[in-house]
Amino acid sequence: MGSPDIFRAPAYQIARKKQDNPDVEEPGTLRNCAAIGSGERGDWTYRLIDKDDPSAGVQIDYTGGQECHKRTVVKTKTETGRDKRVVKWIPTPRTTTIRMTCNPGGPEPSREKKDRDGNVGRLVGETQTVHASEDDMCHYTLTWESPYGCPINKKIRSVSDRRASDPVFTSDSSGFHVRTRGKQGFLSKLLKLLTFVFFCVLGLVGVQMFRHRKWMKIILPQMTDKSRLQQKLARKKFVKLITTLDTKTAKRMAPNGGTRALV
Repeated sequence: MGSPDIFRAPAYQIARKKQDNPDVEEPGTLRNCAAIGSGERGDWTYRLIDKDDPSAGVQIDYTGGQECHKRTVVKTKTETGRDKRVVKWIPTPRTTTIRMTCNPGGPEPSREKKDRDGNVGRLVGETQTVHASEDDMCHYTLTWESPYGCPINKKIRSVSDRRASDPVFTSDSSGFHVRTRGKQGFLSKLLKLLTFVFFCVLGLVGVQMFRHRKWMKIILPQMTDKSRLQQKLARKKFVKLITTLDTKTAKRMAPNGGTRALV
């Protein structure tokens, strides 16, 4: 199982052999197991996930895991002096970050299974869901929600508020990208509301201009007239027509065939 120098670690990376018969639900043969961090005191540190918000939870960073080969691009020079990029696989100790985000509604300590030494059992799919990702080669991040990540003397933010700042990983033809979900704050909601109102007003203006298209043929050219008086009269008439929604009133305001300008 794994390399002979395997040691006690906070987490392990396990690779299993593919099943010969995929229709049969049998666990694959364990092919490899590697420690992705060291439990020695000098190899780990702990801190708040967000120093300005204790309710975000705590995290522990482990170093000194078993080596893996990390893909690294090194810039070198050719014999002619041109830049050249060379891909090298450099042996690098595995590192791990374990994040315990605050969730007061998570599994209660009394309901979690404990072994004979009193340690809480972390059974994925039974007691909790763990999110694992390899953000960078040879570095792994494990995240789960638990009441153990909550402060006891500080105000706790809701889970939905914190999830708005969670990273979201996406990929396309240009590579991998990281963004945050982003919570819709007051300014964002206000901007969306104003945008909606703007398009509603724009649609109303378009409908009214179509209804009073005979007047528009007179007013619109007059708005660009050299006379400021004519421009003022045209703008005043335009506003009056746009705000007139009554059909009967609109018919009475319709211009006759001989009207050419406002006086």
